[in-house]
Amino acid sequence: MPMPQRQCPACRMTDNVEPLGYYAALRTEFLANPSRIVVWRRDRAITAEKFMETASSMAGWLADQGFSAGDRLGLAMHDNLHSIQLAMACWMIDVEPMILDHRLGTDSLAFWRSQQKLRAVISRQVRVCAFSGVVLMPDPASLPKFELLTMPSASPANRVGDFIASSGVSGAPKVKEKTQVGMLTAVRAMMDDQSRGFWGAALSAISVAFPGARYIWWRNLLAGEPIHSIDLLFSTDTLDEALLDPRIQECTLPPNLIRALAAKAEAAASPLPRYPHLKKLQSIGGPARAEDKLRAYHSLTPSYLMTYSSTETGVISRIGGHDLLTNPDSCGRVLLGLDVDIADNTGATCPPDTVGRIRLRRPAASGKQGEITEIFPGDLGWFDDAGFLYIAARGEGIICRHGVNFSAALLESRILAMDSIRDAAVIRVSGREDTEDAILLALDIGTAPMDDIRRELRKTLNAHERPDGLWLLGPEDLTVGGKIKRSQISAWWQSAPEKFQAF
Repeated sequence: MPMPQRQCPACRMTDNVEPLGYYAALRTEFLANPSRIVVWRRDRAITAEKFMETASSMAGWLADQGFSAGDRLGLAMHDNLHSIQLAMACWMIDVEPMILDHRLGTDSLAFWRSQQKLRAVISRQVRVCAFSGVVLMPDPASLPKFELLTMPSASPANRVGDFIASSGVSGAPKVKEKTQVGMLTAVRAMMDDQSRGFWGAALSAISVAFPGARYIWWRNLLAGEPIHSIDLLFSTDTLDEALLDPRIQECTLPPNLIRALAAKAEAAASPLPRYPHLKKLQSIGGPARAEDKLRAYHSLTPSYLMTYSSTETGVISRIGGHDLLTNPDSCGRVLLGLDVDIADNTGATCPPDTVGRIRLRRPAASGKQGEITEIFPGDLGWFDDAGFLYIAARGEGIICRHGVNFSAALLESRILAMDSIRDAAVIRVSGREDTEDAILLALDIGTAPMDDIRRELRKTLNAHERPDGLWLLGPEDLTVGGKIKRSQISAWWQSAPEKFQAF
């Protein structure tokens, strides 16, 4: 479907005018359209005016705490709406906000404070406020009204407006700072880029600590499309009920949640697809299985699509529609304008149907002509003759056990095919002998009895595939984007193997 062109008044700038950045553009848009509904929270409509009133009250509270221009603050809120409003409050007083995962423990909060030189972390969770440097914020509804401040006069265009942090699933998190101007440029590109597909009124179900979820808010707030926000602790029933709202046009979810929704839809005595009004249901957070893609297409919406991306690269490929039906095992074709190939161990480009490292090449940030930056998402893959991208293994996904080499990704796929398994990760760790690998199996089994799971796994797995340790997943074991924290679970195996269950 063609994407209608949208442009906010604050974005209509000539080449000779330097934009002040995202906050200036958003402020202009909100002040020009105060009665426009920008967020639906359950059945409560929040207008641009009310949104800014709450943000302004938060800004007054921050100022009363002694925070001022040039400070950096971590925002560890457990509510998407309040996280976004608090970020705006920071911009109002020229403070640089870094939105953090609200589930972080005190050690992780200390890491981010030290690494990013955060003056403090703002939270509404009492459990972390005993930690030095964490400030407990009152209920925003209880804050006194604070008059809207004028635009900061220091350097709003060059002030850092956002911090893009990688998930840390495959290594230490990396952070990229975005100035207010950089944010506005990125958001306008999202609004104008036809290759991203349809976008409109969006359901927000993933924490905005995940950059992809956050930029849906930044885009829709500026463009005039409402966000429908639900609590982050939700059941499949709650998510399903929200998606049945005919006002919702798009939603982005990790594969495990889409898989659960498809199972619910197929079990319900109602027509399929279950969400025919959705114009985009996007799967992110790792490649989905072919059968899950087809189930989502037929059971949820034919507007389902899966993207292959990383924080460092952005979206690399996308698959949906006819391509999905004919090539469901693939991740689709690379987006127009991107230079993606498969590299061998020497850096040479592999021919079709040859497995190697997926590589994105783009002009270097230095701007020097001819300089190229190479980015590796960390996965092994190949292209077929028609240009479809396939994932062979996730990162270092080849396991060697008892002289047998096999793919962790393929083993995961077989385990996920078990009805009682809601999510799973096969994690390779160093074994006791140099030539052998050990396997950790992280599982989300819901309420299924563990003894039943063990019996089913013993029927499914060959001898060389059986895990050395079982880890039952909890909320703290997932990133805000829904990915399993493989490196964290690997670290627990090294430091506290007694925490794992025996197979």
